Amino acid sequence: MEHQSQFYMKKLVNKIKPYLPIALLVIILVIAVLVIVFKNPSSVISNSNSVVNQKIINTKTGPVFDSNKYKKLARDLFARLSPDDPSLAQEVKKELLDVTVSKEFKEVHFELVMASASLEDYSLSRDEKSLDKAKIILAKLKKDYSWLTDKSL
Repeated sequence: MEHQSQFYMKKLVNKIKPYLPIALLVIILVIAVLVIVFKNPSSVISNSNSVVNQKIINTKTGPVFDSNKYKKLARDLFARLSPDDPSLAQEVKKELLDVTVSKEFKEVHFELVMASASLEDYSLSRDEKSLDKAKIILAKLKKDYSWLTDKSL
């Protein structure tokens, strides 16, 4: 009986042997991918808008402005966002992401960041879709938040 089980065991090992290097390679690749992903989670986020969303959600360290100061900052940054000159978009986006906003201004702040991100995408890739998206967002901001263009603030 023992001799027969050894025979079947050898037969099983001989069937599995050719697949062992492949299985080992797959295990090593899976471990490598997991190490890369968990070592630098931001590398998983490839879309710039995803990065923008993540930064807005996680912003806790920047200065918090009162209503009038935030409106002035937003108005100044909005004035620097121009489809005709998208070169300042990256700088504007960085300034926006460095600010902690109150719930009152979260929506306008998000829209400003999205407009600057779209203009930044356009300045880097000359993708007309990014420019069109930025123009739409800027027009909506101008319409919905008239104080962004109010010079009396």
